[in-house]
Amino acid sequence: MATDTEINYNRVLKCAMDIGEHMFVSGIEAGKVEDSIARICRAYGVLRIDALSITTSIIVTIETPNGEFITQTRRITNRRYDFMRIEALNRLSRTICETRPELQYIEDELRKIDGIKPLRWFWAAIALILFASAFAVFFGGNFKDAVAAAIAGAVVFVFDKYATRLKSNRIVFNLLVSIIAGAVCILLVRIGVGQNLNYIMIGVIMLLIPGMAMTGAIEDLLIGDTITGLLRLCEAIIAACAIAAGFAVATYSLSAKEMINLNAGISQNGIIQLITAFGSSGCYALMLGMKRPKRILTAGIGGFLGWGAYILMMQLVPNDFGACFIAAAIGALYAQIMARVMRAPAMIFLVPAVIPLVPGRALFYTFSSFMHGADDLVYSWGMTTLLEALAIALGMVVVLIAFTAIVAAVRRINLRKKF
Repeated sequence: MATDTEINYNRVLKCAMDIGEHMFVSGIEAGKVEDSIARICRAYGVLRIDALSITTSIIVTIETPNGEFITQTRRITNRRYDFMRIEALNRLSRTICETRPELQYIEDELRKIDGIKPLRWFWAAIALILFASAFAVFFGGNFKDAVAAAIAGAVVFVFDKYATRLKSNRIVFNLLVSIIAGAVCILLVRIGVGQNLNYIMIGVIMLLIPGMAMTGAIEDLLIGDTITGLLRLCEAIIAACAIAAGFAVATYSLSAKEMINLNAGISQNGIIQLITAFGSSGCYALMLGMKRPKRILTAGIGGFLGWGAYILMMQLVPNDFGACFIAAAIGALYAQIMARVMRAPAMIFLVPAVIPLVPGRALFYTFSSFMHGADDLVYSWGMTTLLEALAIALGMVVVLIAFTAIVAAVRRINLRKKF
């Protein structure tokens, strides 16, 4: 344990910022990054911490016990979910807050985290292909549609893996990959590999849509992180528009507008939906770097329970907003419980649990209605997209607030018993 006389507060802040940067890049939301930085600094006796995280920067000022003020900033250039890193960073943060180790230990552990190998490309490809095909079936497609979605998903994987220069400009990347994926979907239907263009495209869109980014942005707004929430929401909307534009360009270029059926609903039965929800959530966790089979199984069960709650609510009270809200709340509650049971961040269970609820289908029908000139449907599906994202965010926030309040109350009771 570091003693107060040995502490170099510039180095303390640097270590805290390093951890915060790793968290932000790995997909953890701004509020939790700020909270982690503050907890780490307080563990070393810092008197005051003012932390601000937005989509592209982290800025922190601390006041040391000797009255010195220190400020550091970090520029965030790219963010991508990585569940293995998130779990490792969570363990390191807990260790720091509980034991206040030497700063050299933190730096050594961060080097080890930097050395975590990403998921092997073979397993990443398998997960992505199964994810796209599972959602094609989930929304009503048949075996042919699943095969076509798998092929289109493989094309997306290859493009994502090798178009590294374009990833610095996410909008251009989303536009180009959507054009290519849309063209592949159309050609596969025309040569008879696929049958229903709607379901194939939706399966591929679920790979690309920034549904979690949009939901996370609304969650930030609801909990008071206004700047971060607005910036993330703008980014998510622009990214969604780029994806929609890409598929629209492919559809117009290949004269495939008439192949899209605006009246197609979710025709799949509930049992198949539950099975594919389980599979797609597990595959999504694997795609995001979750390597442990037990964790992947747990993630799949979360998707199963969340979509099961949605189906049940639609039977009891046929209201899409209410069903999404309850389903997201069930998924969030499950994530919080499993986080305590498995001593892991709730986020790695929450994201896969709500992925079947992400409004990829609504986005598809929004741009399809626009292409057909059906203005009333454009408005209807556009509002559905936003309302579903709002319902998911509300469900997650309500559970988070309730769970935080319960945990705080239990801690107060335990302290009273102790003293």
